[in-house]
Amino acid sequence: LKGDKYASNLWVWNTIRDGFPGAPRNPKAQQSSSPTPPVEHQKKSAVFTNKGTNPAYDQAEVWFGDDMFWAKLGKGDPTVSVNTYTGHIWTLKVNGDVVKKWVINKKEDKYNFEV
Repeated sequence: LKGDKYASNLWVWNTIRDGFPGAPRNPKAQQSSSPTPPVEHQKKSAVFTNKGTNPAYDQAEVWFGDDMFWAKLGKGDPTVSVNTYTGHIWTLKVNGDVVKKWVINKKEDKYNFEV
């Protein structure tokens, strides 16, 4: 195997993807009365901190949604900083049990969550 090698990816969607700046509009979809407006994806930042004052959170973990482990947030673990977007849900679990949930909304650009 000598010489140059090339690779490429091609992403194909079978429909128009709403909610992104500059996204094309489907005139048929615009004519219908949609019950939900398009989602505005706004970049946000969030910081999760365990102050270490509540022993119930000594083995805490931050999860994206309910099923994607993100980071340990137990007593003595470092602060967790993330880039996130409007509508994202962050979950705090202890020993596999959900103990807190935070939803990123449009109100703020920076979030500080402490346990």
